[in-house]
Amino acid sequence: MTETPDYRLALFLSYDQAVALAEGVGSSQLHDPTPCSAMDVSALLDHLVFGARRAAVLGRGEAPSSDEANVPHLELGDVPSAIRVAASEAKQAWSDDVSLSRTITMPWGVTYPGVELVGMYMMELATHGWDLATATGNTNLLDEELGEDALAAAKMLITADGRNAEGNPFAPEVEPPAEATSWDRLAAFTGRTPRSFY
Repeated sequence: MTETPDYRLALFLSYDQAVALAEGVGSSQLHDPTPCSAMDVSALLDHLVFGARRAAVLGRGEAPSSDEANVPHLELGDVPSAIRVAASEAKQAWSDDVSLSRTITMPWGVTYPGVELVGMYMMELATHGWDLATATGNTNLLDEELGEDALAAAKMLITADGRNAEGNPFAPEVEPPAEATSWDRLAAFTGRTPRSFY
């Protein structure tokens, strides 16, 4: 079995990128659609904050809340600072190497070691960062190396039984063109259509 890399630095970079992307959202874009069909930009921002906070909770070794249906809403101006606070908490929580070996049972009933959860939430924040960048026209803010790390993590963590036509949690893989960036390939692997090829 392939050993999961230590993606902590990439996780922290995904927070920084999420802050930059949130700061690039205009108030007129909040109700624009995103590649996540169930979420507009406003809902996607709330989901990003939710994921950012959950990753910090996991780093502390705490079982996360199972209440994902009631994600708190934040005003646009409060989103960047909320992600920064979560980033600071995550960096502190994951700084101890013990955090990588402790196991946590997630709300869907599967137990993971910390090292896999780091990769999972780095991929989560990075992929939703792509969603936000695509929806708001800010793909220039995406870090290519982070895209490579997120894609590598996705290939380790996403299994066939996690894919279905409804896209919950992932749709079937899409074939990207040969000239695709790491972000286009990540989007395609997670079942999204790379917007640069629409």
